[in-house]
Amino acid sequence: MSNMDSAGYRAIAGNLGSRGFEIVESWTLVGLVSDSERLSLFAGGALTLAACLGLAWRHLPWAAVVCGSTVIASQLATEALKLVIARQGPPLTPWIATAHSFPSGTAAFVSALSASLAYVAYHRVRFTPIRRSVLALLCGTWAAEMMSCLTYHFASEVLGGVVVAALCFATIQLVAWPHVRPELFPGRKQIGARPRLTNRARPGNI
Repeated sequence: MSNMDSAGYRAIAGNLGSRGFEIVESWTLVGLVSDSERLSLFAGGALTLAACLGLAWRHLPWAAVVCGSTVIASQLATEALKLVIARQGPPLTPWIATAHSFPSGTAAFVSALSASLAYVAYHRVRFTPIRRSVLALLCGTWAAEMMSCLTYHFASEVLGGVVVAALCFATIQLVAWPHVRPELFPGRKQIGARPRLTNRARPGNI
């Protein structure tokens, strides 16, 4: 990391793109804030905690467990893969050495959180217009964040983060399914269960 001050970073960021690019992307792309990774970790944790508390408040405790566990597992998996693969990302600037960035932790986080919330919204939000709006918002947020990740990641890194998140979500959902299913489908009978017939309802007793 260079010893350039914030003014120097801001001046260089202004030459990389538009004013909007400088305001939105320079914080992580150029390094205007030296502890941006720490701030991102704090913001991601706060967002995940808010989502889990919201699910628990809606009487979906196991869905909250799946959501939080998926996010944590995806981040641990990406960090472990970064250490094992040890592949550096694209050379963003000549003065900043890029760290190991495969797979993308940001892509994994956004994918894990979006998948967890979208799955619950699809099965629990009753009104079709509201359901469509929620799903569209989640999909739009996910797509926008993936496009942002492509500005400082190789495409393979972003795809790797998405795959890691999908595998973590599928695994945790499968393990917790006996507890999650009653929450998402309340009152639904088990598949294959046959209705019990009384003597009055049996064929031949009419």
